[in-house]
Amino acid sequence: MSKKQRTWKLAVSGVLALTVIAAGVFTYRYESASYKEQMDELEEQQTAEAEEKEKQEEENAAQENAAEEEPETADASTDSVDAVTGDETAAEQQPDLTEETLPETEEPEAADASAQRSILPELNFSEETVLQVPVNGQVLIDYSMDSTVYFPTLNVYKYNPAVIISAAEGEQVLSAANGRVTSITQDEETGRTVTMDLGNGYEAIYGQLQEVNLEEGAYVYQGASVGTIGTPTKYYSQEGTNLYFQMKKDGESIDPMLYLNGAEE
Repeated sequence: MSKKQRTWKLAVSGVLALTVIAAGVFTYRYESASYKEQMDELEEQQTAEAEEKEKQEEENAAQENAAEEEPETADASTDSVDAVTGDETAAEQQPDLTEETLPETEEPEAADASAQRSILPELNFSEETVLQVPVNGQVLIDYSMDSTVYFPTLNVYKYNPAVIISAAEGEQVLSAANGRVTSITQDEETGRTVTMDLGNGYEAIYGQLQEVNLEEGAYVYQGASVGTIGTPTKYYSQEGTNLYFQMKKDGESIDPMLYLNGAEE
C-alpha cells in the first residue's frame, strides 16, 4: 500500500472517529437534556402533589374547626334573634313569679278595706258646719223645745224636737252632712227612719222615708242620696207627705235650722 493510500485511510479513519465521537457527544447531551426534563417534570409533579395534599389537609382542618365552633355560632345566632325580638325574648327570660317569689301583698279584702278607708268622708261636724238642705220644701212645723207648737193631725200643742219639711212622695232625700249610718228603724210616728253619726257627738235623723239606699255602717258624703219620701204616718196625715228631720248633740235635740242654709220657713 502506498503512502498516499495510508494517508487517505488514516484521514478517513479520523473522520469516522470524529463522527463517532460527535455522535456520542450529541447522544450524551440529548440524553442528559431529556433526563433533566424528566427530573424537572417529576419534581413539579411531586411539588403539585405536596401542595394538593397540604390544601386538602387545610380544608379538612377547617371543616373540623367549623364543626367544633358550630354550637357557638348557634348561640351567636340566638343572641341576634334575642336582640331583634327585644321585649318578647326578655319576657320569656323573666323568672316565673311563683308563690315563693311573689312579693307580699295585702289580701283582696284587706286591700279593698284599705282603699275604702282612704276615701271615707271625714266626720268632723261643728257649730260652723253648714248643712245641705235634704229636701226643697216648706217648713210645716218648726223645731220647738222651749215652747209647744200646734200639730194639725193630732190637734194638740206639744214640743217638737225636729223640723217637719214638706216634700213630694218619691222625692229624693239628700244627706245633710257627711255621716255614718248607725241605725235604720221602722218607727210608728216617724215611719222608716235613718240615723247618722256626723262626728263630735252630732247626729242627724231622717224620718218618713220609703226606700232607703243605705245599710247600717255605711259612710255617706254630704249631698248623697239617703232614700225617698214615703206616705206619711197617721201622726202627720193632715200635714201631708213630709220629711221628719231631727238633729242631736250628745243625745240632746238641737235646732236644725241653725245649720240649714236655704230651708223655707
